[in-house]
Amino acid sequence: MKRLGAVIKFKSNVTQEEAARALRSLQLLLDVPDVVSVPDAEIQEALDEGRTVRYDSSRWHSRAWTPADLVTEYDDDWGDPVWYIP
Repeated sequence: MKRLGAVIKFKSNVTQEEAARALRSLQLLLDVPDVVSVPDAEIQEALDEGRTVRYDSSRWHSRAWTPADLVTEYDDDWGDPVWYIP
């Protein structure tokens, strides 16, 4: 089955909240999960600091998906977001 997808790049002055709000307006058209897995606060802090962490399922929990889950910050000095299509 053929499907459609896109990589969206927001203007540099758009905040994460504005980006999430824009994606929320498309939510009915997006194929997104009902829930996402997120790490506990200590694991998230380690990930934010770039430290390597061991996966331990007991330290992750599920919560409802939100449009903000699609918004990821990146450094454009290292290039643009890409989507690899095999």
